[in-house]
Amino acid sequence: MAEIAVSLVIDQLIPLLRKETKLFRGIHKEFADIKDELESIQAFLKDADERAEGDNTGEGVKTWVKQVRDVAFRIEDIIDEYLIQVVQQPRVSGCLALLHKLKTMTPRRQIAHEIQDIKSSVRGISERSERYGLKRSLEQGSSNARESRNAKWHDPRLAALYIEEAEVVGFEAPRKTLIDWMVKGREERTVVSVVGMGGQGKTTLAKKVFDDKDIIRHFDCRVWITVSQSYKIEELLRDMLLKFHKQKGDIAPRDISQMDRASLIEEVRNYLQQKRYLIVFDDVWSSHFWDDIEFALIDNKNGKDYEVNLKRVTRQWIAEGFVKEERGKTLEEVAEEYLTELIHRSLVQVSSLRIDGKAKCCRIHDLIRNMILDKIEDLNFGKHISKDGQSSLSGITRRLSTTSSDLIECIESSHIRSLLFFTTNDELEYFNKKVATKYRLLKVLDYQSVPLWKVPDKLGILNHLKYLSFRHTIVSEVPKSIGMLHNLETLDLRNYKVIVLPKEISKLRKLRHLIGDVLSLVQLKDGIGEMTSLQTLRFVNTDIDGAVEVIKELGKLKQIRVLGLYVCAKYGSIVSSSLNEMQHLEKLNVRSSDDEAIDLNLISSRTMLQNLTLNARLQKLPKWIPELQNLVVLGLINSRLTKDPMESLKFLQHLLFLSLHNEAYEGLHLHVEAGGFQKLKELYVTSLNELQDIIIDKGALPSLKNLSLLNLPRLKHIPTGIKHLEKLEALHIFHMQVEFVEHNSTEDWIMEHVPLFEIETIGGNVIQNSRS
Repeated sequence: MAEIAVSLVIDQLIPLLRKETKLFRGIHKEFADIKDELESIQAFLKDADERAEGDNTGEGVKTWVKQVRDVAFRIEDIIDEYLIQVVQQPRVSGCLALLHKLKTMTPRRQIAHEIQDIKSSVRGISERSERYGLKRSLEQGSSNARESRNAKWHDPRLAALYIEEAEVVGFEAPRKTLIDWMVKGREERTVVSVVGMGGQGKTTLAKKVFDDKDIIRHFDCRVWITVSQSYKIEELLRDMLLKFHKQKGDIAPRDISQMDRASLIEEVRNYLQQKRYLIVFDDVWSSHFWDDIEFALIDNKNGKDYEVNLKRVTRQWIAEGFVKEERGKTLEEVAEEYLTELIHRSLVQVSSLRIDGKAKCCRIHDLIRNMILDKIEDLNFGKHISKDGQSSLSGITRRLSTTSSDLIECIESSHIRSLLFFTTNDELEYFNKKVATKYRLLKVLDYQSVPLWKVPDKLGILNHLKYLSFRHTIVSEVPKSIGMLHNLETLDLRNYKVIVLPKEISKLRKLRHLIGDVLSLVQLKDGIGEMTSLQTLRFVNTDIDGAVEVIKELGKLKQIRVLGLYVCAKYGSIVSSSLNEMQHLEKLNVRSSDDEAIDLNLISSRTMLQNLTLNARLQKLPKWIPELQNLVVLGLINSRLTKDPMESLKFLQHLLFLSLHNEAYEGLHLHVEAGGFQKLKELYVTSLNELQDIIIDKGALPSLKNLSLLNLPRLKHIPTGIKHLEKLEALHIFHMQVEFVEHNSTEDWIMEHVPLFEIETIGGNVIQNSRS
């Protein structure tokens, strides 16, 4: 009877399935059509955004463009749903295939009807554009915008030369702008210039800002200094100190009138330590004034803007599909070019540089940030929400950043593709429960620096996820379901914990960046070599059972550019063999897990290495290191070398940074010979317990800007020949014996050409000097 019942059910379902099959056959063609439509719409929107500027476009055109953008969002949604429901479903046969078709019948039908509805919307928008002449209006706006741009930017100095008096009378807007810069501005010391012709009210404006209650409340100390056309730095510094002490009701140093410039600079710097300060220099005539005063005003980074690592930004761009492929370049290289353009256009500020001069971290100015927030919300591009109400909670959005996860439920979550948390509170319970059902189309999920203990449940359902970061969270375990994220490109697990990765992660064949502080890959020893898209992999722990198989597998990763390894010395030859297969390798960090000498033998002609750090005992300096002519950064740590490495390294023609650290060298003397290290900018010599002297020949280190000597207990003298370093900007000598300071305190004449030098003993005694 049961068999007859099943047969009857199947007979009833067959006609229904035939009907549905007929419907689904058309989906693929409809999908292709609507995908082409999206490409055309995106091209139109890009063009429209370039044409429509401010008041150059009427409200009708703006509404029309917004409707087109909303349709684009709907198409993107249906494409992503289609990929989940139709393309990415597992292939099954027999009765399972029948059950699978039944299970997916309703969502597929919904997709088909949604496609038809979208096509109808596109036709309606097109008809309205023709009916009201919206396209012609947009093109006219484009012409006006171009003329406006040409008039505005033909000569940027005209704006300063022809300011109307009426614009000067109303101080409220510029006053508020300056106050925002002061109170909500950058973390670093910031110089703001108020520039204009005489009589335009610069001093009046600055005084209004100086006396504002928010300014008074925000800064620990503030003084007003009149400079005038003829000034002496010593007098300005004395005036500054007297006003600082008077403001606090303190007694100024008695010998202030006798202090020379160096002493005054030191006194000012000491006073400003750990203080948030505001100094107004009024009536400045000389363009060189800041050069004269800069070293007195310490940069104690006691002010925000949020600093963002550029790799974090560019990887998220790639995940969202903003970066287009270019022949002969990786997506990361193309994204870096995009960012460089933003920097050159002053839309992004570089907050820190790599040693090769490329940007490392960035910020955006508050004014630019506010403009961006307004623009992206207007375009439904993104939204930032927080408890202080910086953004509305209504409407749809594609990208969301939040300081409060309990506000997320107010957002129409089905549209969100990118989600970034900036919260320090443990408020993620709601989101982690809902992520699989309400945010299933996410491409970017960034938990960086959030107090997250556990990976969200059912994480593997997020089929479209490309960027996932648990950096600086408390997560210590990655679930097996991560193997279902077949589109994942970046997985960031840096949080100072040993993380054992499940074998399922080897299924992620599109993964480009796998990053942690200590990653155990022993579970992947039979699959890591198949992850051939990997470009970044660090740090891999190979000091475990099964390490040999893992190391051999690494040699199959031909696209690796950045690699970090913890290794046992006994595996040196196997590690070398795998490294020699990585012909695109640019950055290598090898850390030994034992005290045995490791023998690494790389074929220098087959590597593009630019950055090398060896934290391991070496019998001698490997001969292949001086042959790395692309090398820019070199760090040797715990190497226990007995022969002076400077002799072998001196002809590395592109080397910009060199660090010898923690018993990297056990000899008594370091000698930098004439002609050596022509491009080196920074040299760090730290914790070499046997080192007694450093000798620098004339003609050596001609480009050196920063020399740091730390914790050298047997060093008795400032490096011989330091006077030859004509471009040296800073000399830092820290954690030295008292005898070193006593012996060198009367010899600072040899450093007269160095703008800044500091000497500090282990006990905290300091000799500090700076010259302008």
